[in-house]
Amino acid sequence: MKKPFFICPPRTRSTILYESLKPFVMKRTKLLPLVGHSEPFLHTLQNKTMTDHKTGEKHLMEMHPIMTDKSMDIHYIYPHVYKDNKTSVLSKLKLLAQARQSGNEYYIKGTYNIADAIDETLHFFRDYDIVLTLRNDVTELVCSTLFATQIKMFHMTVGHEELYKNKSAQPVTINKETLNQIKPFMDKVGTLYNLRNTVKDIRVVYYEDLDDQCKIDECISNIAGSDEWKEDVPSSTPIKLDNDYSSLITNYDQVRERITSLTDGRFE
Repeated sequence: MKKPFFICPPRTRSTILYESLKPFVMKRTKLLPLVGHSEPFLHTLQNKTMTDHKTGEKHLMEMHPIMTDKSMDIHYIYPHVYKDNKTSVLSKLKLLAQARQSGNEYYIKGTYNIADAIDETLHFFRDYDIVLTLRNDVTELVCSTLFATQIKMFHMTVGHEELYKNKSAQPVTINKETLNQIKPFMDKVGTLYNLRNTVKDIRVVYYEDLDDQCKIDECISNIAGSDEWKEDVPSSTPIKLDNDYSSLITNYDQVRERITSLTDGRFE
């Protein structure tokens, strides 16, 4: 089996593919798991904050991988070390290159943040099986991302159904500041969508084609090259959500209008 590297805009069902394959991939390819998080290219996490006790302000903490002799651990820090997202991605690629020289490579996901250093990222993973997960309905992708960010919970997993239902019970309003962040977010996501037209031998998977377990299993088997991955499936993977964001986002029409105005040929 060729080592897989997932390139994933959020809310594309990438996590269920990635997590379901994890035990099989690590056995077959000797890729190692990261400690702390599987998406090291994220710059910050919405549910990792630091409160300034002098001002009462909350600040998002930065994801900062640290390499040890036997692993690469994800730490969360503030103040930020990286001056911007591109610097963050390039620094993490450099650290992964150092690990590779030591004989260690990791099973990780490439999130939308890699768009700012896409050429460097593709070069680093040039010998991998690139799996690009997308969603035909870009409005749903963005609304789902906005809603998950607001409630600070991106997945519902077995055993945590009530927690998710409680967090998602109340509609949210997308404020002006967040509305203004839609454009830079879609610019990055659009760069990833464009890879299906520019990268040779890329494997493209669409959210809409993963609407039942049989199709999900078939997709995973295609990536794995066999059904052997089914022998060691993780006990907890994300449960598919069917949220109606027109009801869950109070200013849904305003959000949809903003997304539509920014949707260009890269998403077609």
